[in-house]
Parts: sequence; C-alpha cells; structure tokens
Amino acid sequence: FGKKYITKETLKHISGIPNLMNEYPVIVTVNEKEKTIEFVENRRKKKLAANAILSIDKITHVEIFHSDRQQDIIRQRSHSARNTLVGAVVAGPVGAIIGSNTGKEKTAIIDLLGILIEYQSDGESHEIVLLEIAGVPTSLQHLKAVIERNLPGFVPVKSLEL
Repeated sequence: FGKKYITKETLKHISGIPNLMNEYPVIVTVNEKEKTIEFVENRRKKKLAANAILSIDKITHVEIFHSDRQQDIIRQRSHSARNTLVGAVVAGPVGAIIGSNTGKEKTAIIDLLGILIEYQSDGESHEIVLLEIAGVPTSLQHLKAVIERNLPGFVPVKSLEL
C-alpha cells in the first residue's frame, strides 16, 4: 500500500549534487509520505552507487526546460541480410562482416527536456539539474507536479462553482 506515495524516474544528473557523478544516470525517487527526494546513481553494483536525499521542504522552485546545451544523436544502420550475403559471396567471412556493416544510416537529433530543482541549504541557494535520457521514457511533468504538491504552502486549485 505504500507504493502509491512513491514516484520514480530515471534521469541524467548534470550538476548540483556533490557526491553524485555529473553526466551519470540517477534514479530519482519522490517519497510523498516522507516528503523527500532520493537521488541514487543507477549502477549495476548497487553497493557502489552514491546517493543523496533532499527534503522537499527545502525546495524553493521547480521548473521544466528544453535543453539547449545537450542533444543526443542516435545513429542506426540498416543491416540487411542481402548485404551480408553479397559480402560473404564476394570476400568470404571478412566480406560478410563488411557487408553487414554497410547500408543506410539514420540520424535523429533528439531534443531533451530537463528539470531544474532549486533549494535552500545552510542559508544558500543551490540548483540540481537533471535531463532526460534518450530512449528512456519519462514523465517530467508528473514528477514536477508531485514535487510541487508536496511543497510547503501548496494550495490545490479548486473547481470554480457556478
């Protein structure tokens, strides 16, 4: 029953959390019951993963932005069986390898969204910058909404009665 208070997203930590590697994937977990956000490096060996916990009460601002500094480029090569077969017939096993690596290359530029979390700690303002990871589905709008509804002083918008 505790799962309904948990929201998780996998994002790339760009900056702002000192003990986490920059440009590294992190699992961001918002725990509404505890009013915390946990950031854990997404490593295969969990024992080596650094983490940090931020109290939602310290957050002063959350915003979603379009990344203007980073774009991921995805390249896909079409590996046709015909190219492999032709290469094998012409030049044997080496030709098959070369033939399989020929073909059309598709390039897509993906504009990534990011989330900026501003918070106060020890009387100073700090920023955490996280970006989407190309190919990993995320819902940054939902993450932002979950954080905002747990901020101190949040007042839900009520329906206007006519």
